Amino acid sequence: MNPNVYLNQTADQAWVETKYRPSDEEGLLKTNIERVSLKGGTVTLDPFGGEARKLMDVNGNATLQNNYQTIELALNSRFDSGGQAQVQGRWANQKLNLNANTKDFRVVPWTHFLPELPLQIQSGEVDGKFQVTYALQDPVVVKAKATIENGRTQLADPKINLGAKSLETDLEIRYPPDQSPTITGTAKVNQADARIPEDLVLRNGRSQSQQARQVRGDIQFRDQRAQYDLTGELSQGGEFRVRGLSALDLSESNVLLSGNNIPAALFDQAYALPIQVQSGTVDSNLRIKLRKIKTRTYRDGQN
Repeated sequence: MNPNVYLNQTADQAWVETKYRPSDEEGLLKTNIERVSLKGGTVTLDPFGGEARKLMDVNGNATLQNNYQTIELALNSRFDSGGQAQVQGRWANQKLNLNANTKDFRVVPWTHFLPELPLQIQSGEVDGKFQVTYALQDPVVVKAKATIENGRTQLADPKINLGAKSLETDLEIRYPPDQSPTITGTAKVNQADARIPEDLVLRNGRSQSQQARQVRGDIQFRDQRAQYDLTGELSQGGEFRVRGLSALDLSESNVLLSGNNIPAALFDQAYALPIQVQSGTVDSNLRIKLRKIKTRTYRDGQN
């Protein structure tokens, strides 16, 4: 069969409401469907408050057990935004377990299926393996071992633009109801770039941004914090290494920033020093503390 399935998310975040209503009269013939083969089907997912998306060319099998209260799935499909997926799943006792493999999945059109994040995902294609556990009133748990190609994100406050040619992740993300998500695991950054406001780091009062290139290194996530060790180059010249620990919402950061052959003009009027710098290069070690207080950011810097 080639069905069209429509799943609507309710305000209480429920996706699947399984009901089986037997006939009021006993007939001479009873039908019990145990297995359904799907070919060329379409599944429309309509999140609460967001734009509906489709899984196209759905092929595979669904096994029905326990009076249709247990469903096992083995499906292949493609995303309407681009990319392919292989899915195996089980729905039983009002709990959903899914295992999915994706290839060339263009993720941006599907980001509104996620709870609100402190960043905007602007581009990216995902190849990887995912495990999803979902039950009402319990945290949604997503385990992701994936590679994100050509990904780009932007933070709104402070305004930082990040991009990476390749990001390898091994993460577990929990989405508790009505709470911020928690992330544990690791990410490996390759060939990344970033645009960071000068004033965020140097407290020099300048609104312009600096571009970092060829950024690479490791990030570890735990207890709502990210610990990182990254190296890279500045577009104006020089190399840097940044090691630190930050809250996921960047409300608090402790950073050790080392630089070699950094253009000295970057330090002109930094940290309100009564010194004007016009030429030369600098080797430096900065210990920086960032604290966000309401709409203002407080920074301490030591050379």
